[in-house]
Amino acid sequence: MAVQLYGISGRPIQNSGSSIPVKKKNGGGSPSTTAAITSGGETVSVSSTAAQLQAMEASIADMPIADMSLVESIQLALATGDYHVNGEASADGLLEMERKLP
Repeated sequence: MAVQLYGISGRPIQNSGSSIPVKKKNGGGSPSTTAAITSGGETVSVSSTAAQLQAMEASIADMPIADMSLVESIQLALATGDYHVNGEASADGLLEMERKLP
């Protein structure tokens, strides 16, 4: 089964015929070199940077999108009328953010 990979430019990545060993971390935290993964006559190799990005993506996927305890406390404050917005501070924050834009 052939899989077409695309680079950042959107162009297909050409097979160079060489493979790069995958660096994996062992239990001690130090990197160790392992052979490329082979399955059914096909070889898949990724750089150590790609492996790091994949690990970061997995850890980010496990993070909650929002702090639910904070969300619940704000919802309660809104429902009871205890949440007050300081319009001047909000406007100042928006203007400051606007100044930082290129």
